[in-house]
Amino acid sequence: MLKGRKSRLISIFVVTGLIIGSFTVFAKQSEEIIKILYSNIKIMIDGVEYEPKDANGYPVEPFIYNGTTYLPVRGIANAFGSSVNWNPETMTVSLGSSKFDWLEQMGYVDYYTDSNLNNFKLYSNEKYSRGIKFSFDRGAYHEGTLKETDVAKQKVTYKIDKRYNKFYTTLVSEDETRQDDVAVKFYGDNNKLLYASPSLNGSSKPVDINFDVSGYDFLYVEASGVCRLWGGNIILDNARFSIAE
Repeated sequence: MLKGRKSRLISIFVVTGLIIGSFTVFAKQSEEIIKILYSNIKIMIDGVEYEPKDANGYPVEPFIYNGTTYLPVRGIANAFGSSVNWNPETMTVSLGSSKFDWLEQMGYVDYYTDSNLNNFKLYSNEKYSRGIKFSFDRGAYHEGTLKETDVAKQKVTYKIDKRYNKFYTTLVSEDETRQDDVAVKFYGDNNKLLYASPSLNGSSKPVDINFDVSGYDFLYVEASGVCRLWGGNIILDNARFSIAE
């Protein structure tokens, strides 16, 4: 950090937004004079003081504006090993990979269900943008396909051939009236568990997840739960792989 500074208030002239350090951008396109406060703000990451720097390696100081502390995007992203890209035409800052393959556009190599009434399919509508949906039908219990104490299970396999870094998705329980709990687990090669979700029912909030898939040839997605009361759907929304670069 830069040492020995006193808190100071300065005025700057802003033209078509404000860019400080890396890319701290105001969406409003206008010209105005604002006052920002530099106060020797320290950044601690895992208990260690961190000094953010710009693309040229020069220190960039955080500041306060209207009671909000602003941190340099590039400096913070560098601390976590994430790439930063700036598109001046669209005035857009992108963190991490900007190249993805979407799950619903990829062909699966295997699918298993313990009942022909339970299934998964590609998913897209006005509420959830894109992904896949696991449907559980309570009729599987009533028709004798499953016993009342059985856990309904579906599993779909994708061949990813070590092409990706991470997998991202938001788990959504679509039916707000559903009482049954369903969980989703993700496995890599040799049944290595990569992520296990909490149990989700109709009152559960969406869960944003991401995990590392680098070095794996396969990704196995397994949804399971005792769904004899209401059945329902579990959606993997915005399911995507970041492409290794």
